[in-house]
Amino acid sequence: MSGARCRTLYPFSGERHGQGLRFAAGELITLLQVPDGGWWEGEKEDGLRGWFPASYVQLLEVRDEAGGWETRGSCPRRARRPVARTGDAGAISVHRAPRGDR
Repeated sequence: MSGARCRTLYPFSGERHGQGLRFAAGELITLLQVPDGGWWEGEKEDGLRGWFPASYVQLLEVRDEAGGWETRGSCPRRARRPVARTGDAGAISVHRAPRGDR
């Protein structure tokens, strides 16, 4: 899914993550790495790069098998809930993004 684009749903300060990508709601990000675990690496339009919780973005476009772009409406299910690591030195504290009506 590298090269896909997404739009941020919520602001993220990136302060608690050493390589966090700071953004406001509504920005566009191009995905660079999409590993399992709920944290993605991306690049904003201004060239800044960093990591952010996958649940804070909505996936907009992904490359299809033919190399073209396919539009998506939301994040893949596996990426909706960021994973918090605890007990590690330098653990990351993650708060779940607010959700609308359930």
